[in-house]
Amino acid sequence: MIKKTILIHSAVTLIISAGFLLLGHARHIDHVIAGSLLVMINFMIVIWAIKQFLIKKSVALPSVVIVTKYAILIGLMIFATSNNIEIGFPFAIGISAVFPSLIYFGWNYMKGQKTDVTF
Repeated sequence: MIKKTILIHSAVTLIISAGFLLLGHARHIDHVIAGSLLVMINFMIVIWAIKQFLIKKSVALPSVVIVTKYAILIGLMIFATSNNIEIGFPFAIGISAVFPSLIYFGWNYMKGQKTDVTF
C-alpha cells in the first residue's frame, strides 16, 4: 500500500508541476518538487519508524529517528530564513501535494484493507 501511496503522491506532484509549466511559471517548479520531496521523505521516515516500533524493536530507535527528523527540518528552515532563500507559495503547493495520497492511505485504513507498512 505504501507503493501506491508514493505513486499517487508522485502523480499529483507531476500534475502540479505540469500546471505550473503550462501557466508559464517554470522557474517555480523546483520549489514545488522540493516541497513535495520533503514531505514524502518525511512520510517515509515516519512509516519506517512506526514499522520498527511494531516489529518490537526498541522504543528508543523510532523516537530518536523522529526527533532527529524534526531537528533536521528545523535546521533547514533556519538555514533557509537566515540565507534569505525564498520559500513561498510554490513550496507550500508542493507540500500540499501529499494530501491526496494521505486521503488514499486513510481511506484504505478505515475500510480495513491491507494496510501493511512495507515498501
